[in-house]
Amino acid sequence: MSNTYRKSQKMAAGILALSVLMSSPVYAAETSAGASASTSTSSSAADSSSRFTDVSPQHWAIKHITKLAALGIIQGVDKGKFSPDTQVSQQDVIIMAIRMMGLENDALKNKTETILPVSVDSYAKPYVAYAFDEGLISIKEESDGTATGSSSSKNSWGSRPASREWVAKLVIRAIGKQDLADVKAADTSIFSDADKMSSWALGYINAAVSLQIVNGVDDNNFDPKGNVTRAQMATFLSRADKELTTRSDRVTIGYLMELK
Repeated sequence: MSNTYRKSQKMAAGILALSVLMSSPVYAAETSAGASASTSTSSSAADSSSRFTDVSPQHWAIKHITKLAALGIIQGVDKGKFSPDTQVSQQDVIIMAIRMMGLENDALKNKTETILPVSVDSYAKPYVAYAFDEGLISIKEESDGTATGSSSSKNSWGSRPASREWVAKLVIRAIGKQDLADVKAADTSIFSDADKMSSWALGYINAAVSLQIVNGVDDNNFDPKGNVTRAQMATFLSRADKELTTRSDRVTIGYLMELK
């Protein structure tokens, strides 16, 4: 096989991949009825040429946002915006993680009337219930006594901003690396602010770092209690995707044998 033929195949495959990506929902103005991760989509979603209006082609996380939106893992918020710098809530992190695992349909079989040990918005109830069932989160770890409170409360569990250490835990569990986290819990942290990590967090953070899912911040700190933005969350999940054993039904893996 000649080098020219190989190059033409690679170029054609690249063009095909790009055309598939450009026709995906990442360039649609997706919106939610009441929350950033809901499944509602605006009427302009059919216009595949429009992008999130607040994510420029030069944005540092553009490739991760593009990838996850194409896979239906993340969606926009109001009027075609993604709000990359907005803090992501715990309930939305769970929704994104379940979508990444390809388990959204299973999660949606749960009824919205499900009684949960934590307070979440109604759109998130099926996902959070499924996360409890599948061990992504546990009642012992997450119960905060607000289950009977208003879901719009600033103190509700679901709307609480997700911290970096909490996200590390969720992502590691979502990709089936709990055993790695258990082993890594015995390792010393490489970060200067390790003393600020929760007692349960070290193994998850070490595992996420070893898999190149998360990095530190300034001055060799991890900032474990710091809040995660939507752009950062897209980045974490995009990097974690390579470790998945189950995938969304939007993903097909195989060999391209012929192009026409």
